[in-house]
Amino acid sequence: RRYPDDIPAEVKNRRLNEIISLHRSHSEQKNKEEIGKIHLILVEGPSKKNPEEWCGRTDTNKMVIFPKGQAEKCQFVNVRITDATSGTLKGEIFSN
Repeated sequence: RRYPDDIPAEVKNRRLNEIISLHRSHSEQKNKEEIGKIHLILVEGPSKKNPEEWCGRTDTNKMVIFPKGQAEKCQFVNVRITDATSGTLKGEIFSN
């Protein structure tokens, strides 16, 4: 059964923007909780914005950007998280 679309475009856009804003805020809050923690990262390749940094992922699929150091592509490295945004974690290679 199809119902008529009687919601004005302005209302749809406002609702969508509210949801996006809430999602970003929640994601940033959750990512900031990772600051100071150490994660095992699979190095995927160079960062899109800076070829001197690697991009990799945690076991929960969160993207992490960190300086290249001695790491190589397709290698696992321990990274300490130092900063976070809603979509990306930043860190540094951790060696104990």
